[in-house]
Amino acid sequence: MAYTSGNANNIQELFTVIENMLTSNGWTEHSLTKNSSNVNNGSIFVGSGGGNDKIYIYLSVNELEDRMVLDSSVAWDASLGSFEQPGSIQQWLQATGQEVKDIPIFTISNNERFYYWVFVDNYRLIVVARMSIVYESMYIGFLNPISSERQYPYPMYVCGNGHVSGSSWPQNANGSFVFPENRCGWLRRADGTWRYFTATVPDPDPRADGTIFPYNSHNKKLVPNYKEVDSINQDNFLLIPIMLQTNNPTDINGLLRGCYWISGTRDIDTERILVYNSEQYIVFDTKEYRGTNTYFAIKLA
Repeated sequence: MAYTSGNANNIQELFTVIENMLTSNGWTEHSLTKNSSNVNNGSIFVGSGGGNDKIYIYLSVNELEDRMVLDSSVAWDASLGSFEQPGSIQQWLQATGQEVKDIPIFTISNNERFYYWVFVDNYRLIVVARMSIVYESMYIGFLNPISSERQYPYPMYVCGNGHVSGSSWPQNANGSFVFPENRCGWLRRADGTWRYFTATVPDPDPRADGTIFPYNSHNKKLVPNYKEVDSINQDNFLLIPIMLQTNNPTDINGLLRGCYWISGTRDIDTERILVYNSEQYIVFDTKEYRGTNTYFAIKLA
């Protein structure tokens, strides 16, 4: 997995960073739109998806509203518009007569410097941004399915920190892809249908139609293997894989690739890098909640 970090001033600059990261790590870009400066601001990116199934993600910047629209399809057809691409959220919403405009977005400040981290592999894209002490994040890509990938090429997860009909930053209601709510997080199931999730921060309801584990188990004090002898420099925290779950029907859909729940109960801080078996993980929060059940970690390599 490749990652980069740096500073940007607006959503268009962040889009260009993402574009460069994807295309320099094996993804193919189909440019759809450009801004007034003739810079790409809307594209479909195609990744290998690990070799069995290609992955198609759609990113489009709306500079006037400081937001980037997120979507995914099962193929790319140059004769169709972005909203018509087969298997996309927009196409599925239209086909089923639902509200078309309410799809995920990623929103952040405009003309004000923020810090970013971008993580890319063959399966997915993760972006985390920090504005002051507030963390915002998005995930778009395949989950790690519970069954073998030949049996179960899906699911696909698209989650931003807001939705098209919602507010831009900082009034956006959502902050992280681990708390998909208000139609900011959608899952494409094996049968091709899309489901949105309702995982309210900080304690999602395990009975919701779409929820996320282990956040929905409300782990307030789960800190095994903690070194009492050194409460400052220790980094022996438990990392639990993050799983998406749907009810009605009940199904464990898959794991967020390279993402882990970590307790915020004691002595954890954002941007700390943990080391396990020579592998590094960086810790982030959801917005600035600093709660016991709001943190997550991303594998760096």
